[in-house]
Parts: sequence; C-alpha cells; structure tokens
Amino acid sequence: MRWLVTGGAGYIGSHVLRSLIAAGHDAVVIDNLSNGNRRRVPPTVRFVDGDIRDGDLLLDAIEDVDGVIHLAGMKSVAESLDKPLAYYDTNVTGTLSVLRAMRYRNVRRILFSSTASLYAPSDLPIKEINATYLSSPYAASKFMAERLIADNARATGGEYAILRYFNVAGAVSPDLRDDSQDNLLPRLTRALRNGEAPEIFGEDYPTRDGTCVRDYVHVADIADAHVLVAERLGQLEERVYNVGTGRGITVREMVSAASNAVGWQIAPVIRGRRPGDSASTIADVTRIEKELGFKAKFDIEQIVECVKD
Repeated sequence: MRWLVTGGAGYIGSHVLRSLIAAGHDAVVIDNLSNGNRRRVPPTVRFVDGDIRDGDLLLDAIEDVDGVIHLAGMKSVAESLDKPLAYYDTNVTGTLSVLRAMRYRNVRRILFSSTASLYAPSDLPIKEINATYLSSPYAASKFMAERLIADNARATGGEYAILRYFNVAGAVSPDLRDDSQDNLLPRLTRALRNGEAPEIFGEDYPTRDGTCVRDYVHVADIADAHVLVAERLGQLEERVYNVGTGRGITVREMVSAASNAVGWQIAPVIRGRRPGDSASTIADVTRIEKELGFKAKFDIEQIVECVKD
C-alpha cells in the first residue's frame, strides 16, 4: 500500500516511515519542517515541503495514496498553554484540511496520532474508556481532531483508527533521535553531555519517590504499532488503542538510567512543578495486546541507549 505520512520528517514520523518501508509499503511525506528534519526522510521517498493547511499542496501530495497516517501537529503541553490559538489552528484546522483532501481524492483510510495527555490522572493503568481530562489546549486540540475523524468516518463510511501514545522515547539511530526542548530524554541527553545537572520538575507528587510516574515506550514500538494497525484498517474491532508498556517509571528512575548509560552520575536539580503535569500516567494495554497481539519489546535500558550515541 501507499501511505501519505503527514509530519513524516519529525521524530516519531520518521520512525513510522522507516517501519512502513521495512514492511514493504510505499510512502509520500508532507512536512513543513517546523519540528522535522529533511534528512530524516530517505531520498527514495517523495517529500513535499509544506503545511497540511495548504489545501492545494495537500491535494497534490495525497493523490494516488491508499491511506493517510496523520502525525503532523504541535505537541507541547506547556507551550499550548501560552499559544492556544496556534495549537487549535495546527491540530484542529490541520486535521480538517486533511479530511477535506481525503474526501476530494476519495481516500478512505486514516490512522491518527493522538496522545495520553487527554486522559484524567489516575493511580491505576488507564483504559481507552477512561474519562478525558482536557487540561491543556494541546490535549483539547487532539481530542477535537479525534472527533473530527470519527464523525467524518461515520458520515462517509471511511475506516479509521486512533493511537493514543504514552511517553515516547529512544531512537533506532542517532540521526532519528528526538531533539525537542520539552521531552525528558532529550533534555537529559543535553545536560549529561554538557556535564550539567539534569532537571526534575517537582518532587512532591504522591508517587514512590515524589517525582512523576510515566509509561515510557520506545519509539520503535510506536512505529511497529502504526504498521500493524494500518495494515488492519477495515478489520478492527475497536477504533482507539493505547500504545505503551503498561509499566510506570518515575522521572528520578529515568534520570538514574540515563546517567548509568553514559557512565557517570550528576545529582539532579529540583525545580517547581510544571503546569499541566499529572502525578501518574500508565497505559492499560489490554486492548491492543488482546485484539492485535501487539506488545512493546523494548525496556527502559534499551530506551536510554540513545543517550550514549
């Protein structure tokens, strides 16, 4: 099959792209490079440099594809609190633009990249049916995009699935590593390489060591989940799937694992809590394991391997 991958030059998108190609699929990438890197896209893949809100450009990119894997969007909880309109414009209007182009080109399959950020905090592993808790414009914009996709599919008879990622980390190679300013592992990498103390935001949460608990899932597992679900569109029992490990790691434990990977320990600096951070977010992965046989393969030590490169 041939897939349009929006945001395919980004951190997660480039891993999804490699997994698609490895599975024998063709791809077209559209990316405005605001968070992506052109070098992440293999030269054999058609690359369209532009924004998904550009309708004419999108119509050109989506021609002769069998489906869309929609990853393009803005993704920082903290930034969304300062720039809500930008997040609604990119994540909601951008998704609307993709759906309009799909209808015009009669493309009937879409797999959407969503987030666990839209769940309410919970001490227990979070199921797909858990209540939503739209505590940031980022979470709200992703939830609105989910609704657009679901409503459009009901109206048109199209096929869709939504993957709600938990905390994505790691890399399959140095050139595909996460270079964002917000995620924990790239911040740890920069600090440790510069001989600086890593930062921990908040140590007074009701967790086993006072720091936030997160379900860290390797980006290669995320990419494999995309291929598995994309190939099954039209045969799925459900439409929304968590992608995680089902295991919680504290921020302090992640700092320790990254420090062990590089071979030295630097005491972290404790900062105040960040707006929008919850105490614990762990995936219940029963649905994707039971229906599709998907299980994350990488552990925390393999996730932090990229710190050494």
